[in-house]
Amino acid sequence: MDSLSAEDGENYLNSIHFRSLIEWLTAETLLARPQDPLEFARALMDEKMAQRANLELYQAQDAVMYLKQCYMLASASANDQGRIEIQPRRTTNKEANANLKETQESILLQRLSSLEKAIASCHRITNSLVFSEVVSSVIREGKDLLGAEHVILFLYNESVNCFLAQNSDLEIACIPKGKGIIGAVAASCKNVNLSNIYDDDKTLDAQYDRIDGIPARSLLCVPIRDNKNVIGALQALNKCASGKSRFDALDEELLGILGTHAGIAVTNAHTYENPHESIAQKSTANPLNCAQVT
Repeated sequence: MDSLSAEDGENYLNSIHFRSLIEWLTAETLLARPQDPLEFARALMDEKMAQRANLELYQAQDAVMYLKQCYMLASASANDQGRIEIQPRRTTNKEANANLKETQESILLQRLSSLEKAIASCHRITNSLVFSEVVSSVIREGKDLLGAEHVILFLYNESVNCFLAQNSDLEIACIPKGKGIIGAVAASCKNVNLSNIYDDDKTLDAQYDRIDGIPARSLLCVPIRDNKNVIGALQALNKCASGKSRFDALDEELLGILGTHAGIAVTNAHTYENPHESIAQKSTANPLNCAQVT
């Protein structure tokens, strides 16, 4: 594990609004005055976890929202002298545990259903040896599986030292190796999941990932490998299913599964069509996508 400086620690606490989280717990405890503060804090946490369905990731703004809700409820219950007369209602730990169990069972069933869909999707994308059909299938299955507005398949091309989008329906500039979100994912072999592509992580230069005519909001990107090396990336843009605005942990797992099989499928199809050429030597499916970002 890398060592952290005091500044790193401070930046981390600020990034997750940890002080707001502690202030919220403190305010709730002062209002309720429980005999067992640890039991009370656990019930609070269980209640919030039960509300986080579908394996949603923690968002820093959640802590601020909890705090505002607590203060609003306290303010609404104050009398003319400003004295709080009504304590905020809290579920008992037993009720919270029951709610948590019910939610967990629902999440498990949804996860199993989603994994079944992912398996079927993987079967379909590996069922062809025609490269263009594989690309179209990966994009189609990805959009359906995640409920994403767009899914883009990028493959590395060594002749231009860039990642080229294989989508034939979008005009996307090629992304230089090591640049932008695609470059970061390929270099680190780690997923990137952003609720807001331009605000979430200032260390990623998103200028390379802009697509003309598509206002990007949420983004999820996973690496694509052949047997040994990273050959590209699979990127989903703008979560639009079930009223959600961001990709959650389950989406990350599903796109990772699809990306693994996409790597196998595109490699097999390319090898079948071009047995003497590596996939890194293949040109883009859309000549428009060769334009460089400056």
